Amino acid sequence: MSWISKSQVVDVVLASILLIRLVQLKLHFNYFPLFVYVFSECLLSLTYLPFRHYQPFDYRIFFSATALISWSTTIWAVYALLISILKQLPGILRFSLWFLNIVFLIWISLSAFLTARHGYSAYNLSQKPDFLTQLAVYTNISTLVFTLAELLVILSILAFVLRFPIRVPRNLAAFSMGFCVLLFLNVAYFLFLTYVPEFRGLPLVSGVPALVGMLCLLYWIASVNSAGERAEVTLGREWQSVPKERLVRQLEAMNAALLRSREQA
Repeated sequence: MSWISKSQVVDVVLASILLIRLVQLKLHFNYFPLFVYVFSECLLSLTYLPFRHYQPFDYRIFFSATALISWSTTIWAVYALLISILKQLPGILRFSLWFLNIVFLIWISLSAFLTARHGYSAYNLSQKPDFLTQLAVYTNISTLVFTLAELLVILSILAFVLRFPIRVPRNLAAFSMGFCVLLFLNVAYFLFLTYVPEFRGLPLVSGVPALVGMLCLLYWIASVNSAGERAEVTLGREWQSVPKERLVRQLEAMNAALLRSREQA
């Protein structure tokens, strides 16, 4: 069994453990989008293992189809994290969803232009490859663009949250932290392959996404528990120059103002 297949097997085992753990703790509905994300990644890995050996049809078709599923579940998970973090602040939440919808579209367009422009030349598409090769390359570039946009969305959320002392369940903080690191490492991986194409196709390098997923799953398995739903942590921090109480009042005033503007509209 190759290194890639072994890493996929470990990935499936760890994902299964996390899913079972969430069900046992009755947290699968609390974090349903993340549950679906992990479940879909697990199914894709299970499908990938036999496909590598039998390949009933061209792998590039399989790769492009599964990428669509990953994009959808990842975007859903990102927005679910935003809603969970800001659910106690409905005014700020509504504004944040509207703002991030706009920003997300802008970042996708900008990332697609800047990254794909170099990415297409890095894959040497000027030699007029066949349709399936073009499809695989476009899927690779699009995966980078979507992952980069999702990472920027999460960073936008954290940039706001870390300004104020917002209390959230410890489990939610663990999922948010793990998801942010997961997206960051995936972006770094895709950028590395885009700008250093000579490493593309090496078995050890190809198994990096599975290794990143394994580390993230291990972190979630070790961090998530029933007590983590009751125990709260502060995502923001107390700034030395601004008392915590003042930041809380600013946050509440901002939320109330946004609610009033929503009602007046």
